[in-house]
Parts: sequence; C-alpha cells; structure tokens
Amino acid sequence: AIELEYAGNIKRRFSRANKAGASAALILGDDELDKGVVTVRDMDSGKQDEIALVSLLESLAPYR
Repeated sequence: AIELEYAGNIKRRFSRANKAGASAALILGDDELDKGVVTVRDMDSGKQDEIALVSLLESLAPYR
C-alpha cells in the first residue's frame, strides 16, 4: 500500500506504517530531491539509509 502525506508529524506517520504492516517507509522531501536521493527506513530495525533515486528499485528488493 502507498500512503502519500505532505504535512504532519512524521513519527505519527511511521506509527501508521507499522500498524499497516509496512516493512519499509520512504521519505522523499525537498532536501532529498535536491540531492537525488530517497531515505529508506527499515520499519523492523529503524535503520535509515539514503539511496540514490536511480538505484531505488534494487534497494527495495529485500522488502518484497
């Protein structure tokens, strides 16, 4: 499932993603767009990594 949110508390959004059973959450804001990256948060470990947009699909493969 995909949920698009443009405003509000990010902690609350992560909580909703956990409740929905998401294995990963993507953060793509103005800063990330300027750098050409997306932040991928592993919802199990809480670890976050910046991933180049061009390699995003490969990076998401473990979450399928």
